[in-house]
Amino acid sequence: MFKRYFILFLVVFFISCANPKPPSGGEPDRTPPKVIKYSPENYSVNFREKQISIEFSKWVERASVINNIYLNLPLKYEIVWSGKKMYLRFAQNLPDSTTITFLLGNNYSDLDGNKPNEPFTLVFSTGPSIDSSRISGFVLTEHPQKTFIYAFPSSTNFDTIVKLEDIFHYRTQPNVNGYFNFEALKEGDYHIVAFLDNNNNRIYDKNIDGFGVCSKKFSATYSASDTCFILLTHPYDFVSPQIIDINSLNKRLLKITFSEPITFTSELDTNDLIIIDSSTSEKLKPEYFFIPPDNRRQLFIWLTNDLGESLYTLSLEKGIVISDTSGNRLEYEKPMKFKGSNRSIDYSPDTFAPSKLSLNNPRENISLKFNKPIDIKKTMFKAFCLDNQRNDTIWSIVNFLDAFTLNISCRNLRWGNNYSLEIFSDTIYDKYNYSFQNWKYSLKFSVQQEPRYGNLKGKIISAIDTSYGMPTIFAFSKSNLFYTRITNNSWDFENIPEGEYILIAFYDKNNNGVYDYGNILPLIFSERIIKISDKIKVRKGWTVEEVTL
Repeated sequence: MFKRYFILFLVVFFISCANPKPPSGGEPDRTPPKVIKYSPENYSVNFREKQISIEFSKWVERASVINNIYLNLPLKYEIVWSGKKMYLRFAQNLPDSTTITFLLGNNYSDLDGNKPNEPFTLVFSTGPSIDSSRISGFVLTEHPQKTFIYAFPSSTNFDTIVKLEDIFHYRTQPNVNGYFNFEALKEGDYHIVAFLDNNNNRIYDKNIDGFGVCSKKFSATYSASDTCFILLTHPYDFVSPQIIDINSLNKRLLKITFSEPITFTSELDTNDLIIIDSSTSEKLKPEYFFIPPDNRRQLFIWLTNDLGESLYTLSLEKGIVISDTSGNRLEYEKPMKFKGSNRSIDYSPDTFAPSKLSLNNPRENISLKFNKPIDIKKTMFKAFCLDNQRNDTIWSIVNFLDAFTLNISCRNLRWGNNYSLEIFSDTIYDKYNYSFQNWKYSLKFSVQQEPRYGNLKGKIISAIDTSYGMPTIFAFSKSNLFYTRITNNSWDFENIPEGEYILIAFYDKNNNGVYDYGNILPLIFSERIIKISDKIKVRKGWTVEEVTL
């Protein structure tokens, strides 16, 4: 019996040591954790010990703390815990006369899930002096715990860099308000970049993470009087689209599938697509093509001639440019092979349309796209639109945009109303001399609620230097973005939807009317920011005036 209780005691003892927790009960604590004691003192010199200690105000999730530790220089260490106190023990002697920065990021939590308001930095030197230059800044981010800022010496050659982490850099994080500081830098000039760690691996991934770049080199000085502003943008797509499949659905119809949604940078002509029968060298002429609105990864091609079961090649004229939505061009070097089909054609007409549709405003038209080309000279359509709230029939106009696309305009729609649309034709004629009787299509749709508009007006009181570019300002919220020029230090935004906005004044260096975020790899500076405002609330029917930046 004694042995059984002794074993139970050991189990409880080790579990409590591995994952200590305070007694439960009462309302959960919502105060953020923070570092309350540490050793050595910040900016200590002649440090000779082989460990540093950090004590927290609360019980913390130890794994999350360990995952948020960063050291400059990178040194090997082990972690030992005692209650709320953490000891970081170095595995080797520290280098002589060297400034070392310990950074505890702000993405750790206490046992209730609360995270700190700002990162913690501890600086010490193994010699009699310490690097004491600083750079301060502000990064506009909704996720400060996932935002990292790097400082690279200006001598860094970004043209040869594949990964940011492969070269020497200083690292920090912003506090909950977006402000950050680099402390204990060597005196000199630095490039400052930031990224939003979307996949939580603590490194910058070019096609995954959002990023931001300062507009110039920044000098690290003791006073750090110049402020570095950083705006984060979404990750850029640098990957070109690829053709991943060519499939003949029947003897007249091909489907090309791409790796991502595509668009044409110039109008596509059927002569740009070359299809050749490998067995006879006969050239087949494409007659029609279309991209389904619900899946822009697909391109359908209707042919004039029938396919057989031969092997075919498809090539594109060099003048044609197919790209993804980010502007990356489709790369192709040689004709692509596919097998034909003599399957019969299903000529029954069908449409690509959502089961429910929401219009942005009462003047927006509705488009229906057919799966095959329609003879628009022979085919006539009618449409009736019913206002479900008023039980009224609304006058509707139907016309063709092209052989595949039917356009319906319903007059006198109202904000916030729901509608039922009936479209029908006595006879549909397609381009292949097939006809279909008594075709009918039903669609329910709504019009969004009317936006509530207000106005913003103000002045720039900061010094303006037009040698940096055209002074411009943009206002953005979670769902809206508006630009306007600054004239005689004044600006205004008229009729913008109500909501909370942040204003950013900047110099439009290339005069393209939008803010350019630059790039990290290769390094391209962003456009220079003049001032960033706090959140400003716009209300319907009101003008917020005398806003100063």
